[in-house]
Amino acid sequence: MNREDDPKLWDLLGRAQKVEPSPFFALNVVRAIRLRQPEKAQWIGWLNLRRIVPTLSAVAAVLLMIMAMQTFHRHSAPTGRERIALADAQDPDLAADLEVLIGADDDSDDSVLL
Repeated sequence: MNREDDPKLWDLLGRAQKVEPSPFFALNVVRAIRLRQPEKAQWIGWLNLRRIVPTLSAVAAVLLMIMAMQTFHRHSAPTGRERIALADAQDPDLAADLEVLIGADDDSDDSVLL
Protein backbone atom coordinates (compact mmCIF):
# COMPACT_ATOMS: atom_id res chain seq x y z
CA MET A 1 0.00 0.00 0.00
CA ASN A 2 1.47 3.32 -1.02
CA ARG A 3 1.28 6.60 0.83
CA GLU A 4 -0.60 8.09 -2.13
CA ASP A 5 -3.41 5.49 -1.79
CA ASP A 6 -4.65 6.70 1.60
CA PRO A 7 -2.79 9.70 3.06
CA LYS A 8 -5.11 10.01 6.09
CA LEU A 9 -4.32 6.46 7.16
CA TRP A 10 -0.58 7.05 6.86
CA ASP A 11 -0.87 10.28 8.89
CA LEU A 12 -2.72 8.36 11.59
CA LEU A 13 -0.12 5.58 11.56
CA GLY A 14 2.65 8.17 11.81
CA ARG A 15 1.14 9.57 15.03
CA ALA A 16 0.82 6.10 16.65
CA GLN A 17 2.98 5.40 19.67
CA LYS A 18 5.89 3.10 18.95
CA VAL A 19 6.04 0.01 21.16
CA GLU A 20 9.37 -1.56 22.00
CA PRO A 21 9.39 -5.26 22.95
CA SER A 22 10.95 -6.25 26.24
CA PRO A 23 14.54 -7.51 26.11
CA PHE A 24 13.36 -11.02 27.07
CA PHE A 25 10.58 -11.22 24.46
CA ALA A 26 12.39 -13.78 22.28
CA LEU A 27 13.33 -15.92 25.29
CA ASN A 28 9.74 -15.88 26.56
CA VAL A 29 8.39 -16.97 23.17
CA VAL A 30 10.89 -19.82 22.86
CA ARG A 31 10.14 -20.96 26.44
CA ALA A 32 6.38 -20.92 25.76
CA ILE A 33 6.91 -23.06 22.66
CA ARG A 34 9.08 -25.55 24.57
CA LEU A 35 6.60 -25.85 27.44
CA ARG A 36 3.64 -26.34 25.15
CA GLN A 37 2.22 -29.87 25.42
CA PRO A 38 1.92 -31.78 22.14
CA GLU A 39 -1.69 -32.53 21.27
CA LYS A 40 -2.75 -36.16 21.48
CA ALA A 41 -4.62 -37.86 18.69
CA GLN A 42 -8.41 -37.83 19.13
CA TRP A 43 -8.79 -41.62 18.94
CA ILE A 44 -6.37 -42.16 21.84
CA GLY A 45 -8.96 -40.59 24.12
CA TRP A 46 -11.22 -43.60 23.50
CA LEU A 47 -8.63 -45.92 24.99
CA ASN A 48 -9.52 -44.56 28.42
CA LEU A 49 -11.35 -47.17 30.54
CA ARG A 50 -13.88 -44.55 31.64
CA ARG A 51 -15.09 -44.38 28.03
CA ILE A 52 -14.51 -47.94 26.85
CA VAL A 53 -16.47 -49.76 29.58
CA PRO A 54 -19.77 -47.84 29.21
CA THR A 55 -19.54 -47.94 25.42
CA LEU A 56 -18.92 -51.68 25.28
CA SER A 57 -21.66 -52.26 27.88
CA ALA A 58 -24.15 -50.35 25.77
CA VAL A 59 -23.17 -52.27 22.63
CA ALA A 60 -23.49 -55.60 24.50
CA ALA A 61 -26.93 -54.62 25.84
CA VAL A 62 -28.16 -53.71 22.36
CA LEU A 63 -26.86 -56.99 20.92
CA LEU A 64 -28.54 -58.98 23.70
CA MET A 65 -31.83 -57.20 23.06
CA ILE A 66 -31.62 -57.94 19.33
CA MET A 67 -30.87 -61.62 19.97
CA ALA A 68 -33.72 -61.86 22.52
CA MET A 69 -36.18 -60.26 20.11
CA GLN A 70 -35.17 -62.61 17.28
CA THR A 71 -35.47 -65.65 19.55
CA PHE A 72 -38.87 -64.51 20.83
CA HIS A 73 -40.09 -63.81 17.30
CA ARG A 74 -38.89 -67.19 16.05
CA HIS A 75 -40.65 -69.07 18.86
CA SER A 76 -43.86 -67.06 18.67
CA ALA A 77 -44.48 -67.56 14.93
CA PRO A 78 -46.67 -70.61 14.21
CA THR A 79 -45.16 -73.43 12.13
CA GLY A 80 -46.68 -74.85 8.93
CA ARG A 81 -48.81 -77.49 10.70
CA GLU A 82 -50.02 -74.95 13.25
CA ARG A 83 -51.00 -72.60 10.44
CA ILE A 84 -53.11 -75.35 8.88
CA ALA A 85 -54.79 -75.96 12.22
CA LEU A 86 -55.51 -72.24 12.54
CA ALA A 87 -56.79 -72.08 8.97
CA ASP A 88 -58.85 -75.26 9.51
CA ALA A 89 -60.81 -73.56 12.22
CA GLN A 90 -61.50 -70.59 9.95
CA ASP A 91 -62.19 -72.08 6.51
CA PRO A 92 -62.32 -75.83 5.73
CA ASP A 93 -61.80 -75.35 1.97
CA LEU A 94 -58.68 -73.29 2.54
CA ALA A 95 -57.34 -75.89 4.99
CA ALA A 96 -57.80 -78.67 2.43
CA ASP A 97 -55.97 -76.65 -0.24
CA LEU A 98 -53.11 -75.91 2.17
CA GLU A 99 -52.83 -79.55 3.18
CA VAL A 100 -52.61 -80.58 -0.48
CA LEU A 101 -49.84 -78.00 -1.04
CA ILE A 102 -47.87 -79.12 2.01
CA GLY A 103 -48.34 -82.79 1.12
CA ALA A 104 -47.08 -82.13 -2.42
CA ASP A 105 -43.99 -80.46 -0.95
CA ASP A 106 -43.25 -83.47 1.27
CA ASP A 107 -43.35 -85.89 -1.70
CA SER A 108 -40.87 -83.92 -3.79
CA ASP A 109 -37.60 -85.60 -4.60
CA ASP A 110 -34.61 -83.53 -3.45
CA SER A 111 -31.99 -85.65 -5.25
CA VAL A 112 -29.83 -84.15 -7.96
CA LEU A 113 -31.17 -84.55 -11.47
CA LEU A 114 -28.83 -86.29 -13.90
